[in-house]
Amino acid sequence: MMKRSIRKTDGRYEMGLPWKSESIALPYNRCLAEKRLGYLKRKLNGDPDLLKRYAEKMEESIRCGHIEKVNHADRVSGSRIWYVTHHCTGPKFRVVFDCAA
Repeated sequence: MMKRSIRKTDGRYEMGLPWKSESIALPYNRCLAEKRLGYLKRKLNGDPDLLKRYAEKMEESIRCGHIEKVNHADRVSGSRIWYVTHHCTGPKFRVVFDCAA
């Protein structure tokens, strides 16, 4: 499965996720993602400098094509959806995406 999904795009290699089955059902995790987003908003609203750095990092990730904003109205009916939570960490600022959440 992984060999079939490998391709080179704009000089970079991409590989699909190693699903055990193409028809795997993902649990609905929007509630969890919204709860974590609430925690993150409270943390960022309490620290304007952190909020600015976080916003800059997210915009950079969008510009680079690492992440994209998704409009729910544009998604294909019946498509699988997984909300990826994120937060910042450490004395050295990093944005961390928690795909297992």
